[in-house]
Amino acid sequence: MQLITEIKRPQAVPNIHFDHKIATLGSCFSEHIGQQFARYYWDSLVQPFGTYFNPISLLRLLESVALNKTPDSSRYTEYDEVYYHYDYPHTLYGRSPTELQHTIDSKAKACHDFLQSADFLVITLGTATVYTLNTTVVANCHKQAQQHFEKTTLPYEHIQQSLNSIVHLLETYYPQIQCIWTISPVRHIRDGLELNQLNKSMMRAAVHSICNLDKHWYFPSYEIVIDSLRDYRFYDADLIHPNSMAIHYIWDKLAEWCFDIETKNYINSARKIHLAKQHRVQNVYSNAHLQFVKQTNSYIQSFNESYNRQISLLS
Repeated sequence: MQLITEIKRPQAVPNIHFDHKIATLGSCFSEHIGQQFARYYWDSLVQPFGTYFNPISLLRLLESVALNKTPDSSRYTEYDEVYYHYDYPHTLYGRSPTELQHTIDSKAKACHDFLQSADFLVITLGTATVYTLNTTVVANCHKQAQQHFEKTTLPYEHIQQSLNSIVHLLETYYPQIQCIWTISPVRHIRDGLELNQLNKSMMRAAVHSICNLDKHWYFPSYEIVIDSLRDYRFYDADLIHPNSMAIHYIWDKLAEWCFDIETKNYINSARKIHLAKQHRVQNVYSNAHLQFVKQTNSYIQSFNESYNRQISLLS
């Protein structure tokens, strides 16, 4: 008996190898996928600035990184004696605008340096619903009074324009990067399921138009959760965010479609190390634990030599 509708392997998929450098940007779903790469010791940069939901803010972020732009001084805001910036998520803050700018500049340089030699960039689009302040889209409202903002849905043309600009920017400043585009399966239902579906549809159509270009791929994470899994068992208690079962299922599909045999063997070996590092005991001086540490460290050393990694040993 077939209990789910399987999503077929796309005709064209990227070949992701364990030696590739991978960055992720966009919605919180990018963080989940990025954490999988990091868990298995890929050279990765996962959501260096935090969560970005809409394509316009994401474009503005990439422009600031590639062009080394200084944050707009008029877009700092203060809440509870902490400073934020409207072009960056709530996870970036400082005790003063100067301190926050230093943090932003430091992260932007690190991101630029990584992207210059990265092989893949995973971009996840979350929603086309945006908040504007003085007609300019913000990445986050930073708990400011809602009457200061206007809430709107981006027209399809603006979404398409933003993605085209991102493609051009990547080709200009990071021409070696292959881009994997996804639509977040997280459901933005505050304004109703109808608007959520409209948002996802417009972003999916815009992504479709650029994924016929060289070095741009679409991975159907949204379709896997919405159409293949199609069950609230695969959502957290809020019925909005996919749970760990869904994330692992999507990761398994990515591995099945995009990893070669050598990379799959690498993951199996890396998983053993990851699980060993999660191991906890009450008596760290017992003979059994000391033997476990010795054997694990020997395995890690062999892994590091085989795959050119620098995973720390157990102490």
